[in-house]
Amino acid sequence: KILAFGDSLTEGYAQWGSVWHPYADRLQFLLNERLSSSSASSNTNDNNDITYQVDCAGISGEQTRSMVKRIKKLVHDHDVYDMVIVLGGTNDLHFLDSREIFNNLVSIHHHIAQMGSKSVVVTIPEIENEKEKHKHISDRRKEVNALLLSYSQEHDLPFFDLSSAIPHSNMTPDQELMWDDSLHFSTKGYDKIADLLYALLWK
Repeated sequence: KILAFGDSLTEGYAQWGSVWHPYADRLQFLLNERLSSSSASSNTNDNNDITYQVDCAGISGEQTRSMVKRIKKLVHDHDVYDMVIVLGGTNDLHFLDSREIFNNLVSIHHHIAQMGSKSVVVTIPEIENEKEKHKHISDRRKEVNALLLSYSQEHDLPFFDLSSAIPHSNMTPDQELMWDDSLHFSTKGYDKIADLLYALLWK
């Protein structure tokens, strides 16, 4: 049982809110497809009763302070997941410094550990033209991401560098198709996130 936890990038916001395409849906499909093919190739029925469930808990516009409160409620309600994928911080970049954003994200990961679950650390993706128009935002985001990498290494947590995997600057033609606007991914982009997470989780 896996939880995708975050803001609009987890909720799957696209086309100005007319389309919702969370990566959790495709990730669940990929994991169960692999499980089914593995069972078939081994000619065993041992895994027939096992399936992956990937729940989506994304709230558009949410900042990390609110996410901390929300994950605390999950802990309190004992809604236990084997793994929680944490993608947040984008909505804080204009308002909080890098250390506060990072501390909020770390608090989320700590609460997940208290649940007895393992968390996946995900970097904050780029914003369009951030280097040219919002250099302080770019610097802040890079600082948070560097801290997240160190944190994941120190605590032996899976690390997904979304920022590098689907950049918003110096894009290839294929990468341009991954973006819907200056901030959000397209349906193809959300599917790509699922593909990359699947590759990370199924090793």
